[in-house]
Amino acid sequence: MNYPYSLEGEVKIFFLIFLLLGIDVFYRLEVNEIKENRVLCVLTLELNKNENKKNFIKK
Repeated sequence: MNYPYSLEGEVKIFFLIFLLLGIDVFYRLEVNEIKENRVLCVLTLELNKNENKKNFIKK
């Protein structure tokens, strides 16, 4: 059977688009996790500073 256009080419294009979208989504998730971790680190640092101040004042 001769198709007016090759189906293989379209399948490859769709596959590439899905691949790129998948990478994009994965990358965004990774970046968000890194940002959240940074925020958590900053928060724990601030809490530690406050604890140290309290301990210092108690002494």
